[in-house]
Amino acid sequence: MDTAYVWINDACIKAGVRLAHFENRNDQYGPDGAPYFASAAFAIDRRGGDA
Repeated sequence: MDTAYVWINDACIKAGVRLAHFENRNDQYGPDGAPYFASAAFAIDRRGGDA
């Protein structure tokens, strides 16, 4: 999830928008599914970093 956050944040900066919120949702998977799934929520603010 850390790598996904960095990648999406960098893409937002290049696009002139702002990553407003990040939520790691990996805790929704039990021990059997955790090695195979990853989940996160990202909210992007179109107004950019100056808003």
